Amino acid sequence: MAERFPNCNGEITRHADGEPYVKVPVGQSGCVMFGPYELLQRGSYEVTYMVSPSDGFVSDGRDFCWVDVAANIGQQVLTRANISSDYLKYGSPMPVKLRFSIDAPKTLEFRLHSMGGHAFEARYARDVVPLAGDALSVEDSPFYQENVDLFRTFVYRGAKLIHWDNNIIVDWMGIKVLIKSRDDLQLISEIFRQSAYKFEIKGEVCAIDVGMNVGMASLYFARMPQVSAVHSFEPFSRPFQRALENFALNPEIRGKINPNNFGLAGKTEKLEVRCWDDATLSTSIRGGDGPIIDRISVKDATEALKPIIESASDDKLRIVLKLDCEGSEFAILESLDNAGMLKKVNIVMMEWHKWWSAELTNETIVGRLSAKGFITFDFLHLDNPDASLIYASRA
Repeated sequence: MAERFPNCNGEITRHADGEPYVKVPVGQSGCVMFGPYELLQRGSYEVTYMVSPSDGFVSDGRDFCWVDVAANIGQQVLTRANISSDYLKYGSPMPVKLRFSIDAPKTLEFRLHSMGGHAFEARYARDVVPLAGDALSVEDSPFYQENVDLFRTFVYRGAKLIHWDNNIIVDWMGIKVLIKSRDDLQLISEIFRQSAYKFEIKGEVCAIDVGMNVGMASLYFARMPQVSAVHSFEPFSRPFQRALENFALNPEIRGKINPNNFGLAGKTEKLEVRCWDDATLSTSIRGGDGPIIDRISVKDATEALKPIIESASDDKLRIVLKLDCEGSEFAILESLDNAGMLKKVNIVMMEWHKWWSAELTNETIVGRLSAKGFITFDFLHLDNPDASLIYASRA
């Protein structure tokens, strides 16, 4: 007698491990798996779905499916997450985990829905395990409650929230980061939600992260299969230590990242800079009005980067340079240009800041990059002409 796989819409195939998977072709949209109408007692749980790309699957940044946990024959959705096609760049099959809690016994479904644009496979079995008593106490955190809309948006877009040592960890696209401040929320929104540093290029890549902050961009780069090394620079002690904490949460990619506790500029020097304990954004090597003095080191950009760029070029690596360093970008680009290093860079992704000089503007940067053969894209907003994103790539 043939095996029966109720509550699914699709052909069943077996993977190498013997597990049955439901095949979902391009064009099939709607509910792929529903049920199994399992009665669970009051408590907190985690359900795991496994998804895998089929032949011809394209990681194009679009969502390809969503998963949810539902009660009352689908009328009450307890939690839901959309899954981006980019998630399947990083392995196959990949787990998708949802956490939920119920305050009374309920009969539940663990459903998976296709959006119709991608061919993929989903494991028929969905594992459900109970969690420890306070596993979902992240929702009781005052910081969570103050920023609940943002956190819910992250979860809706596929992130998972974890309560850990009285802090909140966001697990997104297989990367875990500690979220302790509004600055962290802005960073994770820009890097993960808005894909500010997403790029595609043929060949292996050496990524350079100037203005590492708490390490989110470095982790984002390190998670890319084509990136073989990330060289990161952060002069301020507090965000640097925060970055090391975040790297420790990601041991599988930590080895790609080479963090340096100094900044880059037009010359090498040691500085005493005022800053704030809980602020990591908008902190310049020229300092501010914060109550804390941080003793930092900066190095001439060419002195620090020339060995990295020349070694990467010798190894035929493509070089991607990310800059977000609150005004230092002008001196860094000038130093690299004068040393003949800028012409060896393939992609520049940066945020410039008009803090230090009335004469230096976005046109200064665009002109320098264009003169070195880059095609540039300047996303200047007329309502904020003192800063913008600039992306540049070689033709």
